[in-house]
Amino acid sequence: MIIQQTNDPMLVIRQTDHAILSGFFAREWGNDAFPRPEPFASFCLAAAEHDNGWQEWEMAPGVDPKSFSPYTFMSVPTDEHVLLYQRGIDRVVKSDLYAGLLVASHCMGLYDRAKATMPGYSAKYVKSQEQQHATDFVQRLRLQQLRLKVDLRNDPPTAFESGPAQRPGNQRPDRRKIDHRKYPKACRARSIILVFLPGSRPRHDD
Repeated sequence: MIIQQTNDPMLVIRQTDHAILSGFFAREWGNDAFPRPEPFASFCLAAAEHDNGWQEWEMAPGVDPKSFSPYTFMSVPTDEHVLLYQRGIDRVVKSDLYAGLLVASHCMGLYDRAKATMPGYSAKYVKSQEQQHATDFVQRLRLQQLRLKVDLRNDPPTAFESGPAQRPGNQRPDRRKIDHRKYPKACRARSIILVFLPGSRPRHDD
């Protein structure tokens, strides 16, 4: 969950609602200055469903025994975090391999504080005794992404997007160097800004 507590009452935003907002941003992506990412439907699905693993947890959210407040998406115990995100990734993979690859990449990014969308806010807090569990999870995600890339390279509609080496006749120079994995993160960042920092707005030049 995302929690605002500048004063009473506490405002709680569900991860699934934040993801839906990210999906709205995704569907508006692209203009005359830069192309929308392709496959576009997969991109939109990844943005809108990147937190769907939280659905069950949000029905009965855990409470931090120290603060007596609901756990946030940063502070939820790592073992729970791993389970709910793996569940969400597997759900998306069943619907769309490329969207699943993007969601898995997003989840890996949560454990890399150097790549946090909003340092101090959007990186998973891992206690020292949880570090091995987190490290093992990230390794499993790397292997899962490799398997997804192999499957995608055998699928003509998505082969270009998932493989770095393409025959010259299949290349599209205007999109060749764009890392589409960053796009769902950008939609997510704008959603976080709107729901997490009251009064803030994303800059148009981000």
